[in-house]
Amino acid sequence: ERCHALLAEADLVLSDVPVAGPWRSALIPPDWIVAIIDGAPAAPPMPAARPAEAEQEMLMIRSSGTTGRQKRFVITRGMQEARLAQRIAAYGIGSDSRFLATMHFNVHTIHSVSLLTLRLGGAVMRDLRASLQVVLQVTQPTHLILLPHQLTLLLEELPAEYPRLPDMTLITIGARLPPAVRAAAQARLCGRV
Repeated sequence: ERCHALLAEADLVLSDVPVAGPWRSALIPPDWIVAIIDGAPAAPPMPAARPAEAEQEMLMIRSSGTTGRQKRFVITRGMQEARLAQRIAAYGIGSDSRFLATMHFNVHTIHSVSLLTLRLGGAVMRDLRASLQVVLQVTQPTHLILLPHQLTLLLEELPAEYPRLPDMTLITIGARLPPAVRAAAQARLCGRV
């Protein structure tokens, strides 16, 4: 009921499942995932958002990556575009990006990086059936988001001969990454943290 009340105030709902109600929703079609996994021709492009003025205000509702609580704030479309451009530059996302979404729960950063990657023509992958070690080697992502605790556990489980992914950028969220864990990640797992 609380979620329904929050959604009723939203200007736009981004979801991977249908959302009932009068608000506009944009679905992330399953065809995108199937096309990427099967190597099929690219799925049809996502419907373009309706044009809006940069100063137009919108209410954003998202979940906190640390507490899981809903956060509500007002932002202009221009401010949101500036935030997206900042993330594109900081994370090095482009049309050749392959983002691997690995968490069993959704946080704003995962949605944001997923949408940015798709917007620029890259690929978003998600496979929770196998271990992260296996999925990393099969998908060869260029971008991955983990919590520091997840990264620490992954590094502890990696065999000594595990092939490093030098083209992968690892993005950590939720807490400061200890320097020793950062160094270990760059030495054993990826090219950039």
